[in-house]
Parts: sequence; C-alpha cells; structure tokens
Amino acid sequence: MAYTSKLDTSIIVEVQTVNPDNGAVVFSYIGTDATIELADVKAYYTYVRGDGTIIPVYCSLIMDSGKTIVVSETYAAIDAVLNP
Repeated sequence: MAYTSKLDTSIIVEVQTVNPDNGAVVFSYIGTDATIELADVKAYYTYVRGDGTIIPVYCSLIMDSGKTIVVSETYAAIDAVLNP
C-alpha cells in the first residue's frame, strides 16, 4: 500500500565525545525539524545506540534510498502512523 502521508518530526544526530578527565564516551543528541515522506519509509525499528543501548524514545527509519535516519518518535508512534 502506498502512503501519501507526511510526518513532521525531528531528525536526530548522535554525537559522541570523550570526557578528557576519565576517558568515558559521552553521548549527546542534536535534533533538527524535518518532514518525512512516509511513502519513502521501507522499514523502521527502535533506535539502538552504537554501544548496544536501546533508546526507546527514538526510532530508526530505513528509507527508499537505503539511508537510515533517526527521528524523535517511538516505534509505537511510527507503527501507528504507518499501520493505522
């Protein structure tokens, strides 16, 4: 089924820095407003950080182009929009 809906959301970029005092990796997230064409979403899953930690407030979207983007929506919210 082809979707014609769009989703206004924030695209999330993960930034990893190293704390110079103790060498620990510090994760931070930067969001920017975007509109996603839902017809271009081929798959989606709950975001998993590079160290294997699941971040349930973000969702990874695999797009037609093969690129993966992270949005500030939960898996359940994306699923409800794509599968009403």
